[in-house]
Amino acid sequence: MSLKSSNYLRKFSFLVILLYKVNINLKTFRLRYNVSQINKNKLTAAGKHLTKQQLVFATTMTFISCLITYFFWGLIMAKSALLGGLIAIIPHFFFGLSAFKYAGATKAQQVVDAFYKGEKVKLLITAILFALTFKFFIIVPLALFTVFCLVMITSLLTPVFLKH
Repeated sequence: MSLKSSNYLRKFSFLVILLYKVNINLKTFRLRYNVSQINKNKLTAAGKHLTKQQLVFATTMTFISCLITYFFWGLIMAKSALLGGLIAIIPHFFFGLSAFKYAGATKAQQVVDAFYKGEKVKLLITAILFALTFKFFIIVPLALFTVFCLVMITSLLTPVFLKH
């Protein structure tokens, strides 16, 4: 066996072990957070659907804003715009995951607690993402905050734009 083939074998075995660990972690996540029952709850379907629409619409607006910014003002402004959109989208995704776990009259307190927990996590992730962005990236604050505000407003106006 040559040195080159043993290197490939080592990389392949590392990849197999990594995929095995990821699969175990996904199974643990599903068991811990009871994902199978979360997806079957029909009372939360409308909220989950609205959240998905908001995320798709916000992502679309982010990429359109980035393209427009890139063509008119350049790459650094476009990166700043992309980061602003991601700072708005990523916390909203985690809010959607935690807010629509429970539904029904018997779980009213759990619904309220899930919304409060989701909002706390959303604010914390937003603050962390802003801090990391200002620490590690060269940005233009105007583009960052403009697209951040645009995406936040877009999330609020999604039901108006996408009527059934």
